Amino acid sequence: MRRFIYWTFVLGVTAALAGAIAYAARPWYDAARVVANVTGQTLPTSPKPTFTPVPPKTRTSAHASPTPTIAPLKSPSGRVNYLLLASDNDAKKHQGAAPDTQVIIFVSFDTVRKQIYMVSIPRDLWVPIPGFQTNNKIDTAPEYGGLATVRSAVEANFHVTINYYAWVGLKGFVNIINSLGGVDIVVSHPMVENDFPDDLNPAGPTYAIRRFFIPAGPQHLDGVTALEYVRARHADLIGDFGRSQRQQQVLLQIKHKMKSMDIGTVPSIVQDLSGEFSTDLSMPTVLSLASSVLSIDSKSIHHYYLDQTHGYTSNQKSPDGQQDILVGTWPKINALFQCIMSDKAYLGCKNS
Repeated sequence: MRRFIYWTFVLGVTAALAGAIAYAARPWYDAARVVANVTGQTLPTSPKPTFTPVPPKTRTSAHASPTPTIAPLKSPSGRVNYLLLASDNDAKKHQGAAPDTQVIIFVSFDTVRKQIYMVSIPRDLWVPIPGFQTNNKIDTAPEYGGLATVRSAVEANFHVTINYYAWVGLKGFVNIINSLGGVDIVVSHPMVENDFPDDLNPAGPTYAIRRFFIPAGPQHLDGVTALEYVRARHADLIGDFGRSQRQQQVLLQIKHKMKSMDIGTVPSIVQDLSGEFSTDLSMPTVLSLASSVLSIDSKSIHHYYLDQTHGYTSNQKSPDGQQDILVGTWPKINALFQCIMSDKAYLGCKNS
C-alpha cells in the first residue's frame, strides 16, 4: 500500500511541473533585493504582474499536430500503462472550469522484466484536443471534458493505451509531506521569488502573490515549504534543470521517509488526501502493484523528458500570438514512444 502511494502520488507530483523557461538573471536580482532589505539600500521596485486569462472562445486551431497516420502502439505482453496527473488550484479560469493538469507523466510498467519507463509530457505542448475541433496546450484538456479528456489527448497524440490513471492536487502534496513529518533537504544556494503565486490561501485574492525565500544549507521543510521548493520557477541559478533536480531531491527524501514509515499510519495519510486524490485502480490492483513495484531497483526506472534540449519540442507562439507554446517534433517523439513500447526498451531508448 505505501509503495502504491509512492508511485501513484509522489511520481505524479514530480518531473513535469514543467512550464515556462526560467530567467537566469532573476535569482541574482532577487538575491540582491534580500541584501538590500538587510542593508537598507533602495532598489527599483518591479511593477506587479498583470494577468490576462484567455477565454476559451478565443482559442484557435494550430498547425503543429502529431502524424495522424500512425497506428496505435501495441503494448508488449506484461505491460501496464498509467497516466499520472497533478493540478494546481487555478482560480483564474472561468467559473466551473477544471484546473489545468500541470503534471502529465506517462508510465509504462513492464511486469515481465521489472522495468518502469516514465515520460514527462510538457504542459505547454500544443496538440489537437480529441472530440473538439481545436488545438490547445495539453494541460488545458480538463476544461473540455475533465480528466477523461486528458487521458484521451495522451492516447490520441502519443498512440498509446492508458490502462489506469491517478490524479493529485497541490494540497494533497502538502498533506502527505506533513503526514511524513516533513523532509530534510540540503539547499545548494539561496532561493528568492518576490512574485510567488499565493494560490493555497482560500481567502486570498485570485491573483495574489507573495515572497518566497529559502536560505542555503540544511533545511527541514514542511508541506507548504516543500511545495514551494519544487514549484519555484525563477529562483534557481540554473533554471528549469535545477527545478528538476530539486524535485528528484525531495522525492528521494519522501521515498526514504515512506520506507521507514509505520504501516499503521497509511490509512490516515489516505484520509488526508480526500478530495485531492483520485484513481481508477481497484484495491486488488493496488495490492498487486505494490507487491510488484516493491522489488524494482532504481536502475530499472527509465526517465524521459520531451524537452527542447533533446530536440523533442521547440518554443513558438500560438497562432493568435497570445501564448507561448511548445511545438512537438513529432517524428522524434513517435520514435521514442515506439522504442519505449517495444520488447527491447529495457536496453535503453535514445534521448538525443
